[in-house]
Amino acid sequence: MSTDRDTVRSYDAVAAEYAAEAAAMPEWVAIEIDAFVTGLGGSGRVLEIG
Repeated sequence: MSTDRDTVRSYDAVAAEYAAEAAAMPEWVAIEIDAFVTGLGGSGRVLEIG
C-alpha cells in the first residue's frame, strides 16, 4: 500500500485537535459509531466518517 505523504502530514497536523474534540463526543454519537462498527462485523475498513 502506498502512502500519500501530504495526506499523512495533513492528518498529523490536526491530530491533537481532533483527539480533543473526540474526547468531548456526545454520547449519542458514540452509540451510533458503536452500532456502525458492530455492523461491519470485524471484516470492514473505514477510511473516514464525517
